Amino acid sequence: MSAVVWALAQLEAQGCEDALRDIIDEAEARIDEFSTQDLSRLAYGLSQLGFKDCRDFLSALSVELDSNVKNFRIEGFVQALEGLVGSQYHPGEITIRRLSRVSVDKIHEFTPRDLATLLECIAQLCAANECSQLIVATSRRVKDFRDQVNSVHLVRMAWALAIMNKLDNDMLDQCLLAASYLPAEGCHRLRVDVGRCLLHMRVRKAAEHTPRVVPGSPAAECYRCWRKYEVERAVPTAVLEAFGVLEEDNFECNPHHIVAGGLFVAHTVSGRSGRRFALEVDSQSLCFQNRPQQLLGEVVWRRQMLEALGWSPLCIEEEKWDIMDTDQRWEYLNTLMRVGDKFSKSGW
Repeated sequence: MSAVVWALAQLEAQGCEDALRDIIDEAEARIDEFSTQDLSRLAYGLSQLGFKDCRDFLSALSVELDSNVKNFRIEGFVQALEGLVGSQYHPGEITIRRLSRVSVDKIHEFTPRDLATLLECIAQLCAANECSQLIVATSRRVKDFRDQVNSVHLVRMAWALAIMNKLDNDMLDQCLLAASYLPAEGCHRLRVDVGRCLLHMRVRKAAEHTPRVVPGSPAAECYRCWRKYEVERAVPTAVLEAFGVLEEDNFECNPHHIVAGGLFVAHTVSGRSGRRFALEVDSQSLCFQNRPQQLLGEVVWRRQMLEALGWSPLCIEEEKWDIMDTDQRWEYLNTLMRVGDKFSKSGW
């Protein structure tokens, strides 16, 4: 079964939800018969296919990972964790701590790709505190690799560290060097991530390190890619509807307010009191399916950036918003503006 799902994922198959449902039903009934490798491949394949209607299987996988992490090969448990996070299923803090301890003990067995994937998962889980020793060990391991790390994996590591606010000057310099070796085609998203790393250091750690970006340099190209990505990002429907409500009461609203020297786009509202707000939307797609109150790390990073830039995030809960009438929406927004972002799910 795992081989079938793996093959479908490699083929990027579409329209196979019914077949996947049947496979998952069978897998849940026979999960004790699966090897750790089969479980890992099955979880990874499901996440790559975007199939998330399998909470019982993901829960069983999380238990298996917690109980038998030492029996998983490095590639296997990294793949299993990637499958869980890709399906937006949180394995729990106890499992994360156990994975972190095992990873520290086996850090010299990790390939650069596995290290990058592990850091990405930790970042999305907002688990920097639980994995502090692992993050330190990973940084040392990267230095051991020296020139052996593929530029793609270096960029992935740097962006994961930025999400966790653990990116330092040395890693940023390595990331910028890696950017100069990225292929001209097919790496737009990686250049976007380098641009985010540069912006992160500029906004969050300006006193420590402000990268100098020379026109025409790889760093300048990454900034350009990031700026284009931000400007073209669609404004959520709930934000546009909220602006319609607020503008009726003479609030100044800007769905595409370009800030941070043209490198960040915020959906802003200027209040009468002089406070500056940025509207964001909390939806199920931004949270873990088994923890609907916990946002993905990348979303938390964006909101932390807004705060660092002087904008208080006001987070609209999409499910509540969609069933409100106009008067209820005004009261809801007014409450949010009175208490700031205390109604946010992110809990950073």
